[in-house]
Amino acid sequence: AALFIVLALSLIGVPPFPGFWAKLLVLVHLGEQAQSLYYLGGLVILAGAALEANYLFRVASSFYYPDNKQELPPAHRRRDITIASVLTAGLVASVFVLSPLAERLDGIATQASDVPRYIQTVNPAALPEAQP
Repeated sequence: AALFIVLALSLIGVPPFPGFWAKLLVLVHLGEQAQSLYYLGGLVILAGAALEANYLFRVASSFYYPDNKQELPPAHRRRDITIASVLTAGLVASVFVLSPLAERLDGIATQASDVPRYIQTVNPAALPEAQP
């Protein structure tokens, strides 16, 4: 529960957590703009943070002051935990696969953008003959 509160404070934007610095940078740069639409964007960010604080603190208070009328939720099924573990492992593995995949896709894009070579591969008769 304490870790949730620390992460919630960061999401809300309470200093010295990282969420504060991110929101501060965005709000400062929005404030430097000359158009009023940017000020509206800053107000939307602040209103969103206030709304987020309301919901996150409501969840946090339920950790420390549980409603006695509530029943305990059923335990997670083994199948659900297995699926979550497999998806997490896939997410971690994708970090190592992304760079080679991006390089391969870049090579494919380079080949696909070479129009004469593509035509030569697919339909060589459609290319005009070279003049000596």
